[in-house]
Amino acid sequence: TTCSGDNLTYTVTFDISGGDPGTYNVTGGTGTVSGGTFTSDPIASGSSYSFSASDTYDCSPQTVSGSKNCSCSASASVSGGGTVCSGTPASDIVFTLAGTAPWSLTYNINGVAQTPVTGIATSPYTITTPAAGTYTVASISDASCSGSGSGSATVVINSLPTATVTGGDSICADGSTANINITLTGLSPWSVTYNDGTADSTVTGVASSPFVVTTSVAGTYTVVNVTDANSCSNAGTGSASVVVNPLP
Repeated sequence: TTCSGDNLTYTVTFDISGGDPGTYNVTGGTGTVSGGTFTSDPIASGSSYSFSASDTYDCSPQTVSGSKNCSCSASASVSGGGTVCSGTPASDIVFTLAGTAPWSLTYNINGVAQTPVTGIATSPYTITTPAAGTYTVASISDASCSGSGSGSATVVINSLPTATVTGGDSICADGSTANINITLTGLSPWSVTYNDGTADSTVTGVASSPFVVTTSVAGTYTVVNVTDANSCSNAGTGSASVVVNPLP
């Protein structure tokens, strides 16, 4: 629904699909159908509407109904969210409400309406530790009328990277080397800190998986930490041993 500039009237617009597009018909009020979209003629602010859309076969007509008060002061704007790593709480989603309490709020996550929240006594209404998705206002009403929502807030929760260690070998102390294979997941490039049983070594800018450490140093190799391009970090799993045998 869209209010006129003077807030005295509003129009209703909705899309029609399926059936026979060439014979779409809308009853219940005046308006025009163009390219599968119906736009009503102006409707007085505060009054209700009920349109029925059908085609020449008149199978399962669809009804669109409601009302709009263009002078209603009730509103809800949404903000907050952000990007975090799995295991870290996302920033709150905040709905700032205007009008006269109590409010009833329905919000969408990724376009899907959630269970209405009724009897909200104060503003703002806050969702803590929100799930991933894009939040918008589906509907808002206060103690006297139905208003409009605005804004959006997105929560992105990135998975933690992983680093799995395999490989190793038994080699001779003649300059031979063994490979330590570190299989990575997450978003490249990675920063990998591994330990040979004695000391840590950090390699940055690892562009692809697996990352291979070629070594002649004996020890048990593990990954202490892996960080990906999302700045998410995790400990590694697995280990690989290198045994260096002395020459006879």
